[in-house]
Amino acid sequence: MTFLLRKTITETFLERARLTPELVAFQYRSGVDWTGITFRRFFELCRDTSFGLMSLGLKPGEKVALISSSRFEWPVSDMAILGARAVTVPIYPSVTGDEIQFILDHCEARIAIVENASQLRKLLQKRDENPKALPHLRQIIVMDTTAVPAGILSFKAVQRFGKEHAERDPAAFEAHLAQASPGDVFTICYTSGTTGDPKGVMLTHDNLMSVLEDCVQVLGKLLRPEQEVTLTLLPYAHILGRVESMAIHVFGWRSAFAESPDRFSTNLREIRPTLIFTVPRIFEKAFDRVNATVARSPGPLQTLYQWALTSGKAYFQAVWAGKRPRLLDAAQYQLARAMIFDKVRDGFGGRLRCAI
Repeated sequence: MTFLLRKTITETFLERARLTPELVAFQYRSGVDWTGITFRRFFELCRDTSFGLMSLGLKPGEKVALISSSRFEWPVSDMAILGARAVTVPIYPSVTGDEIQFILDHCEARIAIVENASQLRKLLQKRDENPKALPHLRQIIVMDTTAVPAGILSFKAVQRFGKEHAERDPAAFEAHLAQASPGDVFTICYTSGTTGDPKGVMLTHDNLMSVLEDCVQVLGKLLRPEQEVTLTLLPYAHILGRVESMAIHVFGWRSAFAESPDRFSTNLREIRPTLIFTVPRIFEKAFDRVNATVARSPGPLQTLYQWALTSGKAYFQAVWAGKRPRLLDAAQYQLARAMIFDKVRDGFGGRLRCAI
């Protein structure tokens, strides 16, 4: 099957759920095991959550803040928000209470979905300081189910409301997704702001689908439809994270969520991804780790490692310049790959073929 590209994110999502319902879409750590979620089950959870949000009075065009690290409930919330014809406003979990208050006030968010008690405290503290703070916010929802205070809803409670609400108009969720137009705003991403307060960037379906079309153009020959595996560490609030969060519906891969930055290397060996979306700092840390290991190795191995790096650079400088590598450079690179690079890759999970 070829990659799926439709006019909107939501139409692509619907098509993916229809064509490959039994394909495992997501994995996340649950106790000692990894739980797998099919595209069919993902669709059902998005639908229940969306109806739950609608039962709380969420209307088309209203904003919902999503304050969480990347975890399974994140894409469920995101698509549920779109299923209510509302707009997702992702917020980094690392931001301060003051920054969250500014963003919520600026976008006039009606609902905030937060990850845990730590994020919840940032909002409640603002209201403790000033009962009139966050005047637009009607409801707070917490993904974690432990110790949800009175007046705050758990994520599972919203999904229960959704199952009850769905009986009123069972077709509403799919109808809303199908009604989206390429020019509709689906998210507002707030920048850190080079100066002053964060700036909200409004992105349309067409904006993101254009990027995903470019991904297919550039990566289509490298990636296998519905066979790739990703390991997610990048925050979905990051603009590249927004691309990653929606690309799963185009490429049909399996996306596993890393437990934390500290557990990332362990999760690499457990999941053995073929593809990773990340920022340069992650690669720099991995490179530093390899160099530190080599520095503790015998002299001949250090010499061999340096030769492999030189061979790899010579080969890829030609490739990146659009030129055909010299025969000698190509031969040395293949030898360096067999002797060094493949062994390094094995230490990081063994199957990684592409990084973005």
